Amino acid sequence: MKGTINVLIASRHSEDQKLINAALPENMDFFIVDTVKDEYGAVVKSEYLKPDIIILDLQLTVINSPNLVRIIRRKSPSTSVIVLCDKDEDNHSILAFNAGISGFLLKESDLKLLAHIVNMIFLGGIYINPSVLFKAISSVIYIRSSSEPANQMFYSETERNIVKHLAQGFTDAQIARELNFSTGTIRNYLMKIRNKTNMKSRVNIVTYSIASGLINI
Repeated sequence: MKGTINVLIASRHSEDQKLINAALPENMDFFIVDTVKDEYGAVVKSEYLKPDIIILDLQLTVINSPNLVRIIRRKSPSTSVIVLCDKDEDNHSILAFNAGISGFLLKESDLKLLAHIVNMIFLGGIYINPSVLFKAISSVIYIRSSSEPANQMFYSETERNIVKHLAQGFTDAQIARELNFSTGTIRNYLMKIRNKTNMKSRVNIVTYSIASGLINI
């Protein structure tokens, strides 16, 4: 609709859909072009409708959310993606940043600001919930202060490629296909990487590797 900010809502929860709708009234120049409840709908409708903004509930996806964001951005490069999550899901933030999101919001605190945030992103800005941003920065600062100086030889070439794919949100099976290995081989490499870095989660491995200069994104 001309003269408005066209928004696509992607959430499987009816209550969240209602809350988002209420936060973006038409009389404030917002128009909800459609609401979808699964990944397929998010991809197809973003490509077909080319919304200005898609609000993507992190709970929507059973595939990893960074890859879904990348697919949407490829299908509709002009669409800005806002990821919406619960507080206990915000550890996905670093991987989501790498996927090219424009906003990372917490349902518990940001929905009341949603109209302002959507306007800001529509005008070319970004918004990351302050607590999420603080957590990400604190993690990087801690890892940088406790890690040894960067040494590119710390990883083998294969390990470095695997971590770069982790940073892009790839699953073990997807990394295996990309690098022409078996999934079991990738998991063995990941075990070596965990032992080298003393980091257990994929997010922490990526954060450690970026902060230590072991990979460049």
